[in-house]
Amino acid sequence: MRQLLDGTDVPPPQFMLLNHFLHQPEEGKTVSKIAWALQQPQPGITKTVAKMLKKGFLRAEENPEDGRSKFLYLTDSGKKSHQQAQALLEAALSDTFSGWREWEKKDFFGFLDKLKTYLDENR
Repeated sequence: MRQLLDGTDVPPPQFMLLNHFLHQPEEGKTVSKIAWALQQPQPGITKTVAKMLKKGFLRAEENPEDGRSKFLYLTDSGKKSHQQAQALLEAALSDTFSGWREWEKKDFFGFLDKLKTYLDENR
């Protein structure tokens, strides 16, 4: 993934954050909640978020309950850039699953999603 996305407008750290935002695109997120959810150090998330705000992938709104933080939201530009990066990755990996039946892929990805959900809920 790193090799495929390096040099694009969506490097891997930003792709991962866009993925995170796409799970609940209407929900505002704070840097600290993103860092907790992704199990990453807050300074690194802050740096990546700053780059994404500059590109217009995210927008920030003041947090009415805490003037020190902002709520971050995914923009249409962020969605579009994620779709382009995802299409690039999918094209590169298309041969990986070429011999699989549709039900095998559906089952496999369903199990991966079930594992992800379990791990998210049982940190």
